[in-house]
Amino acid sequence: MTQSFSLVLFRALVMWVVIACTAYGCATPVIKTIETKDFLAKLQFLEAGRTSREDVLLRLGEPSGQYEGERIFTYILAIGNEGQLHVLPRQLALNQRDPRLYNFSPSVCSLVIVFRRDGVLEKFSLVGAQDKLK
Repeated sequence: MTQSFSLVLFRALVMWVVIACTAYGCATPVIKTIETKDFLAKLQFLEAGRTSREDVLLRLGEPSGQYEGERIFTYILAIGNEGQLHVLPRQLALNQRDPRLYNFSPSVCSLVIVFRRDGVLEKFSLVGAQDKLK
């Protein structure tokens, strides 16, 4: 009877370890507004009330996401180790586990741009994950 009890206890311990390891890997990253000074220096061309949708497309290229028609654009941005701004392609927006993302410093964020109905910039915001890339 003690061998049976030991086997049940061992199985319960193994199950607990498996569940704990699985739950640890499923943590949701916290989203926060990041320090924008590095990105803002690179995005000085964005001016509310002045910059057009066409200017944004010419400078940043195809957005990683478009919402409400073409009223809201999103871009994934990164600052490389040499300080240059990179607009990451749409494929990385869909697959953020792509190994190409890890070539950048932890300075990766999303740029959200909102246009007025006439196609002129209304506002923009930078949002990033608190977790650093490994």
